[in-house]
Amino acid sequence: MIFLMEALLVLLLVLFSAFDSNADIYKQISDDGVIVFSNAGSGADSKIVVREKNATWKGDKHPDPGCSRETFRETVEEKARHYNVDPQLVSAVIRAESNWNPAAVSAKGALGLMQLMPSTAALLGVTNPFDPAENIEGGVRYIGNLIERFNGNLILALAAYNAGPGLVVKKGAVPSIPETVSYVNRVMQYYNSGRGLAFNADEIGREVKKEFVRMKKIILEDGTLLFTNTYNCVAKSY
Repeated sequence: MIFLMEALLVLLLVLFSAFDSNADIYKQISDDGVIVFSNAGSGADSKIVVREKNATWKGDKHPDPGCSRETFRETVEEKARHYNVDPQLVSAVIRAESNWNPAAVSAKGALGLMQLMPSTAALLGVTNPFDPAENIEGGVRYIGNLIERFNGNLILALAAYNAGPGLVVKKGAVPSIPETVSYVNRVMQYYNSGRGLAFNADEIGREVKKEFVRMKKIILEDGTLLFTNTYNCVAKSY
């Protein structure tokens, strides 16, 4: 466990550094098996995995003009069919995550088209997140797993993709995090638009409200007013 934490720390320290806007991206595997991606080569063993003169940050404001949905359409459809996920949903996620830029790197260190975090990519067996086919394969498989885990509830699955499944399970709803709520709204809007359907924000709002419904109001013996989602530690105070 200690070794694993140290390995992840080394990887995250490198990726959390800001990438230069005109830089190649290198991959290096250390003697102990740690995979590191960096914008600077650190030895003879470093290998360039992306040559990018205009690498951009995630978001719709800085799209890569050389890439579009059509560039990766066949790969998206192939992986989506394989993992029984709607290709339109995959396309919506990619659009929201990276706007179809395979070299996208977020401020938090998420990588590639589907913005896989390094730890998630490693668990999915994605060795090069900047390879479009690998990234899409891993991202689609992850989405498929999340949809299954949340019993087909796309809204919760998307919230888990953004905020992590552990937090969604803990809350039993879409976490009331502005970034996550905005993300789910954006993806569902893209998804419905791609299918020619109207976007219904109320559906997402109901999933967010579930988190607040679980809260309980408790008045302690000394008059203290307490809001909590558990009675642990205060049950004897009634």
